[in-house]
Amino acid sequence: RKERQIRFYADKLNVSPAYLSRLVKEISGSTINEHATSLVYKEICNLLTQTDMSMGEIAAHLNFSDQSAMTNFFKQRSGMSPLAYRNKQGGVSVDGTTHKVISNN
Repeated sequence: RKERQIRFYADKLNVSPAYLSRLVKEISGSTINEHATSLVYKEICNLLTQTDMSMGEIAAHLNFSDQSAMTNFFKQRSGMSPLAYRNKQGGVSVDGTTHKVISNN
């Protein structure tokens, strides 16, 4: 979740980053970057709906350089801000209450 660099995983497995990249792509059809991005996005979604962590805490927990970087990462994938996602999904707010946006449609 926290590590997104291919080198980190390649070093742990005692293989080259190029070999690991090629192997993962052959087996799964997706790149390591695609897998890592998907996992981080899913973890942000989980933390937004299952915890009362602030955006800054989530960003730090997942090793983003800052809250803005995490927000931009999330917006590119979901089309909405993390806070809007939390509200829409009925996540836990920072004051501990559960909330959900109700549509009048």
